[in-house]
Amino acid sequence: MIKLRRVTRKRNRRAVATVELAVCLPLLMIFICGGIEICQRIMLKQTATLTAYEGLRLAVRRFSTTAMVQSRCEEILSDRGVKNASVVISPSAIETRARNTPITISVTVPWQGNSPIHFLTGATGEIKAQGVMVRE
Repeated sequence: MIKLRRVTRKRNRRAVATVELAVCLPLLMIFICGGIEICQRIMLKQTATLTAYEGLRLAVRRFSTTAMVQSRCEEILSDRGVKNASVVISPSAIETRARNTPITISVTVPWQGNSPIHFLTGATGEIKAQGVMVRE
């Protein structure tokens, strides 16, 4: 009889462990996917901010051109693996602007296509960053 009780307890323990796994695993996966999603959004925001800042650092120099700034911004975005981002430089022809003219760079990164788990969340929207500096 003692052996039967031990076997029964082991079976009960296995059943309890299976039920616990069935309940906890989906919750654990939700937390893991949510953490990945949040980290990706933070990385995209930092990338957009860095791109605007680095583009502005180049744009305010005396002999910089709009093409140089656009190229540098696209290079930063591609190095970080960001897809379908747009960079808007205002005014459009910075090489013809006088000193002390404010230059604005806006970077927009769409969330769709830049998420590692977009198939789960179906998230849409944009992350935007903008910076202004004065031309030297």
